[in-house]
Amino acid sequence: MPTQFMQFTHADKTRFEPHLLAPSTDVIHAELSPKEFERFLAYVFFCAGFAVEYVASDHVPYGPGVDLNLYANTSEETPFARIEARRYAPEGSGIGVNDVFKFAGVLKYAGDVPGYLITTAHFAANAQYVIQRPGMKDVRLIDGGDLLRYMRYLHGSRVTDGHGFHRTLNPILPDWLFSGFAQEPRTSARILVVANNKGGVGKTTSALNVGFALAALGKRILLVDMDGQANLTSTLPPPLLKGVHLSKDAPQPLHERFITEHFAQNPAPLQELIQPTRFEPISLLAANDELNRIDPGGSARPDAELAFARSLRHPALHGPTTAGVNSTSSSFDWIVVDTPPAQSHFARIAIAAADYVLIPLKADSFSVAGIDNALRTTDTMRALTGAPQARGLLRAQWRSTTSMKAADAKLQIQAPVKGYPLLDAVIPYDDHIEQAHIALINGGLKNVFGWRSSNAATEYRNATNEILQKMGVSKP
Repeated sequence: MPTQFMQFTHADKTRFEPHLLAPSTDVIHAELSPKEFERFLAYVFFCAGFAVEYVASDHVPYGPGVDLNLYANTSEETPFARIEARRYAPEGSGIGVNDVFKFAGVLKYAGDVPGYLITTAHFAANAQYVIQRPGMKDVRLIDGGDLLRYMRYLHGSRVTDGHGFHRTLNPILPDWLFSGFAQEPRTSARILVVANNKGGVGKTTSALNVGFALAALGKRILLVDMDGQANLTSTLPPPLLKGVHLSKDAPQPLHERFITEHFAQNPAPLQELIQPTRFEPISLLAANDELNRIDPGGSARPDAELAFARSLRHPALHGPTTAGVNSTSSSFDWIVVDTPPAQSHFARIAIAAADYVLIPLKADSFSVAGIDNALRTTDTMRALTGAPQARGLLRAQWRSTTSMKAADAKLQIQAPVKGYPLLDAVIPYDDHIEQAHIALINGGLKNVFGWRSSNAATEYRNATNEILQKMGVSKP
């Protein structure tokens, strides 16, 4: 008998999308009946790229004894996974070991297909323990907190399918919830990612100058360029060999290794790609325009996203050991990442690794209206990793105009409501920034902090101090 896949309507979308937009197990339990919860989970997995079959009425021994079968696509005949839905009160006693054993028996009878027991409540400690036993390898337990993380990640990882529904491009199971990412050993360096989906808001400038401000405090810094425009890379040329002096018009030497090699078919470890710069405390993972050509887009790729975050957080990541330059290898204190101006794969994987996400924006109507996209990406990646992450909004390129003041007033109201701190520092428009960029690109050593009269330099110091305070880091 052909598989009868569930069909979803725009009434389902209207009913269920609010629970994906602002997920809450209390609200789901209060507003959805047990049968509606089954259909809601079917809708969630439909959004996760699966074809879904409703089989709750097919009971053991003549049927699978679960609520849903998931298929990778509508042409498959064998289920990819099975789902059992349990809508219980979040504050209730939860699910115990007997229910887990019963579910494991159903899975074994049904052909050893991986199964997910999903609840709005929680599992007893002994239930979590028994799934470690031999013969329980196909059992996955998804409690209310895990379900919320899964939904948050899906919500920010979908694209329109042409029928008015938003779905991931490939089927995404919640197995990454069990990766243990947040508990894994990691570098002692704090990772600050500068991100905004909108261009022209000062991301590269902010990454560069926060890096310089941290270096001035005696910190060892790794700057990471993940933007195919490679503007950050152009401001940090490699050091000259001892005794070599370039004429004024001579082209600057270029970096020889690029972060694109980490994403090649035979990936190079990040450690091999770290380059020294002319500023001894600052090292660089350089970019080139190949990043634009290999970007697979911003849809869900949890395995790849977590893999890069692990690489950037690796405990052994340290400075280059090029003879005569940065010759003493040691760990970094801070890793500062510049990202592309889009919801791209490279922005997502950088944010996944972050301890702190700095979102620069201009106080204008377009930037204020667009910050929701940047904030949604940070929410999505925090759901993926389950790791703590601080965030702050930094107003940049400030001019004291009537329109900017009006936009800023709106921003100061919206930011607290959305739960995103607005830094006190405000980076003014300052021509010293552009002068510094030109000097750096031409091989000079004078950055924006080289001008005593630079208001932008003062505010970047203030912003850096605010970030240090937020992260609980004492200045030297």
